Amino acid sequence: MAATSLYSVWLEPPTDLRIKAANFIDGQVACSPGCPSFAPHVTLAGGFRGSESDARARTAALASALVAPGAPFADGVASLRAKDVATGTRYHQCVYLRMEPTETLAAAHAAAARAFDLEPGNGNGEPYVPHLSLVYGETREEIKADAADAATEALFCGVLRGFETREIVLWRTDVEDLTCESWARVERFPLVPEGGGNGGESSEEKTTAQRIIDEAEEEKKMKKMKKKKKKNPMRWLKKRLGLVKGGGGDPARTRAA
Repeated sequence: MAATSLYSVWLEPPTDLRIKAANFIDGQVACSPGCPSFAPHVTLAGGFRGSESDARARTAALASALVAPGAPFADGVASLRAKDVATGTRYHQCVYLRMEPTETLAAAHAAAARAFDLEPGNGNGEPYVPHLSLVYGETREEIKADAADAATEALFCGVLRGFETREIVLWRTDVEDLTCESWARVERFPLVPEGGGNGGESSEEKTTAQRIIDEAEEEKKMKKMKKKKKKNPMRWLKKRLGLVKGGGGDPARTRAA
């Protein structure tokens, strides 16, 4: 019998916004011992246990279903808008960027749940709450409030008010591993509409090549930023996000296109 793991399907911000959100997450980790580092994402569906081959096959089928005529992402683009920064009581929803629960996103979630034979919603009978987590952990309310204020200033009012993506991403996510160290990206699945390319891509080879280039560029940027970290993590974080003079970040509001 093939080994099984727990899998999730994510919508990830584009590289630049993903790096900015990751910087914020790592800054909070440095200031709050016990809080883990993790990749920024909005979960489309999670909690599927099965073999990797089954998870890949289901995700590939989902990617095709989501771009069928009349489907949520028929144009090959998933658009998300941020609503506000919120705090919660769940370990994986400690501080998060709440996304607008649009009908399109709800329909995509329902399709993903069906693809993996899951009950729609957030678990325990709760409705689906699309969000991009910024802090995992069980922390005091005042710490959550401080982190939420910092996120509002650094991300929501600064650079991350929403994003678009042209792919869904399969991740191995053992939620029992509270360190998130075992979490790993399995594969990206482009959202390619019927009868047309995805964002001008004309072949699978080009899609794969661009994916490799993007991931290499992202890794290069992350390594460069880690080398520039200062002893004061919060000051380093604010400089990266352009909140202090000389930070090199872009303080202007940015919406991914």
